[in-house]
Amino acid sequence: MTKKIILTITMVFMLLLPTVLFAYPTQSQAAETDVVVASPSPSTSPVATLEPTPSPTPEEPALSDTINKQVGDLRDNLKTLNEIRGSIQTLQNIKDETAIRQTALFKVIDISLNENIQTLSVISQIKDLDTAIFQDLKKMIESDNIWYQKFIVKINLATSPEQLKAMANEIRLHREETRGLTIRRLIGLILTLQELKAVNVAKERAQNIDNDLSNINSAVRPILGASLEKAKAEIDSAEQLAKSSYLRLENMTSLGDFQYARDWLERANESLKTAYNIFADIADKAR
Repeated sequence: MTKKIILTITMVFMLLLPTVLFAYPTQSQAAETDVVVASPSPSTSPVATLEPTPSPTPEEPALSDTINKQVGDLRDNLKTLNEIRGSIQTLQNIKDETAIRQTALFKVIDISLNENIQTLSVISQIKDLDTAIFQDLKKMIESDNIWYQKFIVKINLATSPEQLKAMANEIRLHREETRGLTIRRLIGLILTLQELKAVNVAKERAQNIDNDLSNINSAVRPILGASLEKAKAEIDSAEQLAKSSYLRLENMTSLGDFQYARDWLERANESLKTAYNIFADIADKAR
């Protein structure tokens, strides 16, 4: 294309050249005219007359107009070509951005589906699992998987970055609110029930230790009894925190509710750990 443009411009200058030379005589032509004026021929009269300069032929202005029109057309064509090239570049950019966003959304969905698989795998390993809640969790995850499979079709049909931006926001809301809240609630309920079962086991353990201490007549018995009371206090704290967590999860309406319940459950677990550490210390001192 560049070679054609250069060739066209060269032809334009070559076409302009005869007109320029005709309109403006060269220095040698001007000198010849002076000589004719200064040295009249012997065969002519003493007074020499200049021959009139021929007027431009009608073709010359027509040729100039044609060249100017060609130059104008060439500029218009170049402008059009630049606009087409810009449009092609824009379309390519849109196509590239669309592909990048599609790939990113596919990765998010893949992560979500793997999370569902891992969640079921981990929860199913819990002993004495509440069957009703676990079945609710399974149904919710199955429904969630179907939602993602349908959404994959929507992503494949997208043709612009704007459509994919809207889809990304839709997935975010689904993960954080619709799917996120429901699954978090069910998992939280399962873990809280497990914590309450652990509390009951700790209570039984504390009662057994109390019975054992009643059979000790050594001087350390009061000290061990005081330690046992601290362990019981930790168990009571864990029970209250777990119950509060369960009630919060039952009435959960926002992510904030889940975060409160999770924090209380973690504190309950820490209290139980403290109680069992005390149990171990009592066992060492009672030997």
